[in-house]
Amino acid sequence: MILAVSRFRIKNGMEMAVAQAFLDRPHLVDDAPGFLGLEVFTDTADPSVFYLVTRWTDGLSFDAWHRSESHHRSHKWIPRGLRLDASFTQVTILERLPRPTPAPEDLLMDSAPLLAAFLACSETVHSLAATTEGIIVFANPAVSRHLGLPADGALGKSLWHLLSTADAARLRATVASGERRPSERTRLTFLAMDHVPYILDCHVDTQPNGLVILGELSRRP
Repeated sequence: MILAVSRFRIKNGMEMAVAQAFLDRPHLVDDAPGFLGLEVFTDTADPSVFYLVTRWTDGLSFDAWHRSESHHRSHKWIPRGLRLDASFTQVTILERLPRPTPAPEDLLMDSAPLLAAFLACSETVHSLAATTEGIIVFANPAVSRHLGLPADGALGKSLWHLLSTADAARLRATVASGERRPSERTRLTFLAMDHVPYILDCHVDTQPNGLVILGELSRRP
């Protein structure tokens, strides 16, 4: 099975109309050969950003649908007057899960590489990993961009130096305690290179060899 993730941003405030169009969409895709399912969701930090995720048995089925007459007919359901940010549009194909209907235990076993591939290319979801000493060993594009760094500029830097003093002390204490509470959400204030702070609503999972942070920009002051 493959996942096709289409990302787009609405420029002229028509988020509700687009969301409604997906809810009311005709079932043109459902009978397409190789089609397994469709989900649509918006970005937590920016509701004008949409993700359209479709699941297919194989890449040939995905390509055939996009060349089909049914796909072209489905365009009439796009709200009139809609404007998109063309520079933001992205389609990512993630090739995982070889069977069309995997068992639940197989999905769980195979989910880590799939999730890692998505996080590695996401421009909106923030994900980073650091050692117990706070040295960053992974930071995806969203983290580097908001810190004002080049693509791999966060690697090797001290996480503690990129956080507010209070949050760095709190996080260091959590890591030192070894206590894991990955289901709890917290807020972390990062200090970008221009000294302008940005806040993540995130999950922090402490592990024996370090910690992983996963979250999105906070819309709260």
